[in-house]
Amino acid sequence: MQLALFTPGACIWPVHRNFEAFIAELGGEAQPAVDLLESAAYPVRARSESGVRSLSERMDHRLFELHQDLYRSLLRPSEFFHGESRTIADCFWPDLLGTPAADLLSALVFHFIERPAEDCSVNAGLRVLRSVFFQHEMADPSLWAHTARQNLASLRGDWSWIPLNFNAPASSRLHDLEFCVLGMRERPVDSSGWFNGRIRRNERGECRVSLQCGADRGMREHEPERLAAASLRDCQACLSRIFGWQEAVA
Repeated sequence: MQLALFTPGACIWPVHRNFEAFIAELGGEAQPAVDLLESAAYPVRARSESGVRSLSERMDHRLFELHQDLYRSLLRPSEFFHGESRTIADCFWPDLLGTPAADLLSALVFHFIERPAEDCSVNAGLRVLRSVFFQHEMADPSLWAHTARQNLASLRGDWSWIPLNFNAPASSRLHDLEFCVLGMRERPVDSSGWFNGRIRRNERGECRVSLQCGADRGMREHEPERLAAASLRDCQACLSRIFGWQEAVA
């Protein structure tokens, strides 16, 4: 099972479990986009290896510092950050906030604990990184994303999520993919602007998309069917743009 992160300005697909490689991937090709639907970064194709070929000297130095700061903090006991009031984003990458690199970090955190890095404590964020990149005890490596989500379940809040399902277009060749999508920067996390999901091929050969998103505040008074239909349209539009689908069949 691969994991992919999709944001307006950049994506990582697949997310490699080597921590240093992941941090370097944050400096890959990016676009100055706010809305995924209008981003020149899509459609996108998966890469078997890291998509980073070269970084600017400034970005290379900044990501090296970020890797070192995070790695040292991961080795410290959680008590070290007791009383720390800043979020993990404010503590480790405040200068990157509002950039594609910060969006990707937030998408990673959101996928596992359903809150972005900008709303995540230092200890909670470090726990996510440990579980994702440094716990390799699973017997089946293909289950690492699923196992990490299970290990981090206690960090997730009691959100009201809308479960959504549809079939990808028949031309799709995707299967065994988990993903997190940030559709538009600055949208609330409890809206259809943020969602997690997976694509799996079923016994009939269909690529079945299962996802969940929050309920947009302006729509919450509507009946569940109307709310789900509106949320599904938002999510389908993003996935169609990401994967180059001409249409998404419900």
